[in-house]
Amino acid sequence: MTPIFKMAMGACSALAALAAVAQPAPNDAYATQPVKLVVTGPPGSVPDLLGRTIAQSLEEVRGGTAVIVESRPGANGVVGASQVVRAPADGTTLLLASDSLLTMLPYVNDKLPFRPMADLKPIAQAVDAAVVLVVPPQLGVRTLKDFVAKAKAAPDGLTYASQGPASVHNRSMLRLQQMAGIRLLHVPYGNKSPLVDLAGNQVNAMWSGISGAYPLIRQGKLIPLAVSTSTRASILPDVPTAAELGYPGFDLKNWFGIVAPAAIPPAVARRVESDLLKAMDKPAVRERISEQGMEVRVGTADAMAKLIRAESESNKALVASGVIPKE
Repeated sequence: MTPIFKMAMGACSALAALAAVAQPAPNDAYATQPVKLVVTGPPGSVPDLLGRTIAQSLEEVRGGTAVIVESRPGANGVVGASQVVRAPADGTTLLLASDSLLTMLPYVNDKLPFRPMADLKPIAQAVDAAVVLVVPPQLGVRTLKDFVAKAKAAPDGLTYASQGPASVHNRSMLRLQQMAGIRLLHVPYGNKSPLVDLAGNQVNAMWSGISGAYPLIRQGKLIPLAVSTSTRASILPDVPTAAELGYPGFDLKNWFGIVAPAAIPPAVARRVESDLLKAMDKPAVRERISEQGMEVRVGTADAMAKLIRAESESNKALVASGVIPKE
């Protein structure tokens, strides 16, 4: 074999090796197939709007390979999560999951058909979402101070809506009742949005997701009294935090992250994580999510897993103490 022939053969081998690295493996479904992002809210809900924003950006990161949002509402997220748990663990089916689903529901619902910490793999944390305390104009209050005074004057005389005992909406009102020394009557709505009834004064108050309440606030059909986080929401800059209004340490929020079936191969999980972190860190995505009343909080799989463990322990104690009732 001549030296020139040997060099040519070596070059061909190197090119073949590079091509093998550049091309996805035949069984690398995530790299070559459409991805389904399951959301647990109905069309137009906070999870749905957020999921569509993430899906569009992730599709761009993946070079145009489709990312399809599939709405699977029901049973506080159990319907959608159950579908993802049973899906192939190849990166082509992901779930946009809330903190309540991952860290609270296992302790208030003894009949879950899956175990979030065992059956779902954290991939990336996505956003934090404050909630805002809103009341209808008919209630006759325009400040948190007035609301608390009205509630104190009639214990159990005012009602508040939430989307279930485990929701951040209910937990925020429980915290306010504890700190302000008031008692209100809870009206859980489950998967149905309470906002229409709230605007019609069928219920008196609610800590609501900002994106859902914002149009009604702009129309004057709901009055915002306070936001739940330690800093003001950028979309509602004139609405003070509960901490500013005399309730120090009041800091509650909803957060969302992406999870996959637990058996997803580590290499695929890392690739999905990398793509999601790139998708979430785009300025246009941050702006769009801010317009939805949320804030991007990019977090790695390890950081998300640590957060889930910490909040799970805290929520387990809350349920054991009876502060949050079992369903």
